[in-house]
Amino acid sequence: MRSARPLVRDGHIVRQFLVESLLLALAGAALGVVLAFAGTKALIELAADIPRIDAVHADTVVLAFTLGLTAITGLVVGLAPAFASSRGNLIQSIQEGGRSTTAGRSRGIFRDVMLAAEVALSLMLLMGAALMLKSFERMRAIDPGFSPDRLLSIRFSLPNQRYKTPAQIAAFYRDVLERVRSAPGVASVGLVTVPPLAGHYMDNTFIIEGRPPLPPGEFLDAVIRSADPGYFKAAGIPLKRGRFFSESEWGDTADKAVISESMATAFFPNEDPIGKVLRLNDRDRYEIVGIVGDARQTLSRDPEPTMYFPIYRGNYNFAALMVRAEKDPNLLSLPVQKLMRGLDSDLPAVTVRTMDEMLWGATQSSRFNLTLIGLFAGLAVVLASIGLYGVLAYTVHQRTNELGLRMALGADRSSISTFVIRQGLRPVLIGLIAGIAGGLAATRLLQTMLYQVSPTDPVVLTAVVVLFFVITVAACVLPALRATRIDPAIALRAE
Repeated sequence: MRSARPLVRDGHIVRQFLVESLLLALAGAALGVVLAFAGTKALIELAADIPRIDAVHADTVVLAFTLGLTAITGLVVGLAPAFASSRGNLIQSIQEGGRSTTAGRSRGIFRDVMLAAEVALSLMLLMGAALMLKSFERMRAIDPGFSPDRLLSIRFSLPNQRYKTPAQIAAFYRDVLERVRSAPGVASVGLVTVPPLAGHYMDNTFIIEGRPPLPPGEFLDAVIRSADPGYFKAAGIPLKRGRFFSESEWGDTADKAVISESMATAFFPNEDPIGKVLRLNDRDRYEIVGIVGDARQTLSRDPEPTMYFPIYRGNYNFAALMVRAEKDPNLLSLPVQKLMRGLDSDLPAVTVRTMDEMLWGATQSSRFNLTLIGLFAGLAVVLASIGLYGVLAYTVHQRTNELGLRMALGADRSSISTFVIRQGLRPVLIGLIAGIAGGLAATRLLQTMLYQVSPTDPVVLTAVVVLFFVITVAACVLPALRATRIDPAIALRAE
């Protein structure tokens, strides 16, 4: 038998496919560009404190890339079915799509593969978003070690030209504390060289007197801070044992130290640190008189061993004034700065932030990553659900005669709906298996972005898979219900 004539000879159908696919691609690209400009602006506002975030913008390069990708997508999507049609023959087309009322096997396999791939990629993104969400919730639940409510941080430095000696530096610190402490609306005030959540900043090696020398190449090291006695009360850092510094400890007589709980645990695991002497060098010796709670320097890291020394020793010409307000701390910003300028009109610019803002900023990077991955994951899930619904709706439309014949031969509505849902879940299950395998590998790349969450957390991953499966089943329900409403008589007459 001679083969049937090709369905496409003059390129008319190829052009039709290309026009349709390019129009759809351009419409989607136009909508995407609008959403991109609006979304970029919203994301920049969300991540205002992230370095160089203001440099992120959509420009002509982005638009050119979008246009090029749109054109390629439109060509590929249009040419693939056009060439597939042109390579077919009439008899095969009738056998696959005519009276058998079934889609061509090759086309059905291609659709299932593409749908499975979409499900797999969507599941991988959803797994990453779920892990980021759990990590963010863990970070939000962290105890920072201080009380941020109504607490204001004013960071400043003293000019070297006017404050040349430790005594001059210490005198300014004492004067500014006295003035601010008596200001209206101030509940308590203190000084510290570096406030909580400001980062590691400084550390120093030390020796514990009375212990044998360490082997060559080994040393003890801890974060170092200088503070006044009122700092711990103002910041809400609790005293666990012993006492704070004394106001009378001044200059070279300020030889007492307070250490954090983590330092006591790390360097004095089986002994009482109170009364021990820390030696930083041949001149600086400090007796430990108290142990305080851990105040985190970085929210996403465990508390670091910290040693506090009296700020009245005058070793550092920079500090942060920690002001606990009776009401709104922002109302104290200008009055306190005015008091500071009254002591020294040449004081350089200061940095003012509430500790609530500091706490918010400490989670901003995680919040931004979560928002970004969550948006991509949500969009992917929506697209996968729409794709699954579209494929099943198209399949039901193609197989109307077959489904009507099944119902005419005695098949009930439940068996028809089960049949349609089973057809939709086949590529979904394949995609879920591939997505789980790919997700277990891909989520390990997020390990550095997660806090106290394993990239293979079984609870999170199981919940994501179940949720995604439920969503895809829901996408199958509507086409299945539509299939049960087919009138067998009408389907048979069409046949």
